[in-house]
Amino acid sequence: MSELEDVTYIDGVPFTTEQIQTLNKALTEKKKTYERAKRWRLANPERFKANALDYERHHRLTSRGHRLFGPNQVTKRPYPEDPIRCEVCRHVFDESDKRPLLYHHWNNEVPDWGIWVCTPCHKLCESIDSCPPKELEVLTTQYLALKQSINEECYAQI
Repeated sequence: MSELEDVTYIDGVPFTTEQIQTLNKALTEKKKTYERAKRWRLANPERFKANALDYERHHRLTSRGHRLFGPNQVTKRPYPEDPIRCEVCRHVFDESDKRPLLYHHWNNEVPDWGIWVCTPCHKLCESIDSCPPKELEVLTTQYLALKQSINEECYAQI
C-alpha cells in the first residue's frame, strides 16, 4: 500500500478504496444470491424440503432422536444410490421407499465412519455393538441351538 492511496480503517484494519469497493460488490452479490435462493425456496417448497432432508441425511448425526453432531460436523460415507441397497443384507429398495436406509456408526469419536443399513440390519448392528464379543458368540450359539431344538420338536409333532 503506497502512502498516496486513500486508506480507511475498519476495526483498526487498513482498507484501500479499491478493497472496500470489492467487498461491497461481493456483499451485494451475496444478497442477490440469498434473495434468489429465497424466491426458489418459496416457489418450490416440496423440492426444498427434499433437498434439506437429503443434506441432513448426509451431514447430521442423530441417536434416538437427539442430534449428536450438527450440520457440517459430519461427512458420512456416500449414500448408496442406483440402486439403494443395504450394505449388510444387500436388499435393494425402490425410489418410493421413504428413507429406507439408516447410517450406523460405531464410534462417537469418529462419526464419519459408518455404514448405510436397513432398519432390521441397523437393529442387528446395534445389538452386536452393545454385546461383548465373547458373550455374543455364546448367545449366538445358544440361540441357534434353541431354534434348532424347537424346530425339531415342532416337526416331530406334525
